[in-house]
Amino acid sequence: MQKDDLRYDAVKPLYEKGKIKSLSDIFRLVPKTNVGMDLKTKRMNLIGRNMGELKLQEMHQLADLFELTLDDIIKLAEADYSRIRRSKNK
Repeated sequence: MQKDDLRYDAVKPLYEKGKIKSLSDIFRLVPKTNVGMDLKTKRMNLIGRNMGELKLQEMHQLADLFELTLDDIIKLAEADYSRIRRSKNK
């Protein structure tokens, strides 16, 4: 997969050091618009608002893009999803 943004290379080391704990953390480093363009999708803004909309195929693509495992991406998405659900229940 073509990576046009050098910030992608920072994601895996930061994740391994525990500095990235959610997909939102990744999107603070690499803007969703850049990720969406590289994945050739317009869904990144939707996904940022509703992690429940993230498709398995998109999770695989994110894993490949950031050189993480699918399990890592699921864990990061779950962190965002749980945070969003907690804030809606308040």
